Amino acid sequence: KELLTKYVQENFVDDGMVADVAIHRDHPDNPHAHVMLTNRPFNPDGTWGQKTKTEYILDSHGNKTKTPAGNVRNRKIWLVDWDKKEKITEWRHNWAVSVNQVLEQKNIPDRI
Repeated sequence: KELLTKYVQENFVDDGMVADVAIHRDHPDNPHAHVMLTNRPFNPDGTWGQKTKTEYILDSHGNKTKTPAGNVRNRKIWLVDWDKKEKITEWRHNWAVSVNQVLEQKNIPDRI
């Protein structure tokens, strides 16, 4: 529980996510946990932050440009990288490192 709590704090909560952790011990051979995370940041003042913002495509005079159909041109700017594949790879790596450190400290030869 201590290892999981530290991992969740360092990898998710410290970056602004809200995490809900459920530890399951319903079968002796399969203790495990589920971590549910927000994909929208949580601001220090208790409000929800934005995960994206809209940036308008401007002409050389600073005016919004339009498509041939008349729609204003814009693009989505991601403010968090939590949905990227690279982030999941990083989190998996961090979990393996965290678990392996504890296994080594306890002189348990298994490794992730």
